[in-house]
Amino acid sequence: MNISVSHSALLAMVLILSACTTPVAPLDETRLPQVAEKILQETLYYNSLFTQCARLGGDNELEALEKQQDWLASNWQLAAAADNLYSQQHANYTFNYKTQKLVPAALLLNQKTRQRAQDELSLEKRTLSNQQKTCSFRLKQMTAENMRLNSDHEIALYEQALLNQATVNTHEVYDLPSLAGGIATDLAPGRSYFPIAHQHEGTCDQPYTLIVDNEWPQEAYINFCSDLAVELLTCEWGNCQSTSL
Repeated sequence: MNISVSHSALLAMVLILSACTTPVAPLDETRLPQVAEKILQETLYYNSLFTQCARLGGDNELEALEKQQDWLASNWQLAAAADNLYSQQHANYTFNYKTQKLVPAALLLNQKTRQRAQDELSLEKRTLSNQQKTCSFRLKQMTAENMRLNSDHEIALYEQALLNQATVNTHEVYDLPSLAGGIATDLAPGRSYFPIAHQHEGTCDQPYTLIVDNEWPQEAYINFCSDLAVELLTCEWGNCQSTSL
């Protein structure tokens, strides 16, 4: 039996086969640090939502803890790998405070991202009943699919590259970003805060004073101009010393 194939059909087959064998464009590895930071932002954001809702107790606490465990099971290895790369990228910008090695950018990232979650829920502006309803609604919006970090297209593209570069145990759960030292983002201002913040105002565009420590008689603050850290102020009994960053 003779089979004849038209020229146009043959050309179409060649084009299809050619498309199937077209090599995938290599990843732009210069994007890895930005993707790692995006992952940390999402990690901090979700963790803050879980923490705020768990504090309400009762059903909110149970649901928040359950969702948090689901999130960790799906995302922790990737989050830890992102933190590993972030720490490598910022290794030259650390400073020592007490027993901790910290990076101003990590502290600011932690502060701003958790604030985003706090602003979204706005629990402090609500009655207890409304707080419970708000958390219940937000937690029910979280699904196994939309909580996965790699549901973001760019993160999915770079997921394996980040995991391949990890040089730490990505199964061990710890506070992220590690270069923020687990410092709380809701510290109350100490006695020296307002004079320091007031003096910093007007020195640059978008001045911001971040609280690092407030355990009287010891205090510590970082002054930022936008996202740029300019000085660390450490205080004891109200006497403060400035160190350029």
